[in-house]
Amino acid sequence: MEQELFSNFEQTLKNQTKTSLKPFSVARSLIINPSTTDQTISSIIQTLSQNPQLHSNHVITLLSEISLVRHHFSATVTAVLRSISFNHPDVPPRAAALALSTLVSLPPASDSDLIPAYSEMTEGLFLSLCFGSSVPVRHRLLLDAERFDVRPSILLTVFLGFTKDPYPYVRKAALDGLIGLCNRVVFKDGGMIKGCYLRGVELLSDTEDCVRCSAVRMVCEWGKLVVEISEDKSKRDSSDALYVQVSISAALNWLVPVDESSIHSAVTPAGLAGIVK
Repeated sequence: MEQELFSNFEQTLKNQTKTSLKPFSVARSLIINPSTTDQTISSIIQTLSQNPQLHSNHVITLLSEISLVRHHFSATVTAVLRSISFNHPDVPPRAAALALSTLVSLPPASDSDLIPAYSEMTEGLFLSLCFGSSVPVRHRLLLDAERFDVRPSILLTVFLGFTKDPYPYVRKAALDGLIGLCNRVVFKDGGMIKGCYLRGVELLSDTEDCVRCSAVRMVCEWGKLVVEISEDKSKRDSSDALYVQVSISAALNWLVPVDESSIHSAVTPAGLAGIVK
């Protein structure tokens, strides 16, 4: 029965003149069936990878499903998806995003398994997918941006831009990305440091809790850099005290329900902005 279904899938896929869901439905029934042998799964992957419609969403969806239910085929699926992502410039954005999203979500056996795939990705592909219409893909790429071979200066611009995204979890991911950059990259441009810091201050007043939480952390981390680049000793002292006060104030006001009158040194974002003028 298994071989009969596979033959049906293979022949239907080979002979169809226009896209039909029938062969993909047959293949999926084999993929999700725990009794299907590894040999048949391997044959399905080979057939899909040789399909002229390799870049179709249906093919990528099946490969994604194989990676989810047959973890020992992850390396094989990764190789096929890598080829789709990097070697097929005519791949529709939605299909490319799905392939890349699957690559990101695959559980690697070790950190070195997927990093080569990321290092081959061009900045152009990263940017085109980030600025595409798929919000989940954009969110996923921002969360995993550190694993892509993209220059820090490009990432900084991307993260700053998406802190103004209309979707709160994208804004949060962008803020978290800026925090990560701050901790692993040495920045010397005072104007850029102050700009990032003030963007965090601005988002302390965001309407979403998750964004404000990340904004508090960003103010703390980038505030340290503001202090470091300050030349005047008194300015350093006041800046140090002020960003700590803001962080505590933000945590008390927005993360824990407390009476505002109990906060002796409330600091507003507008007042904070004055230290970097």
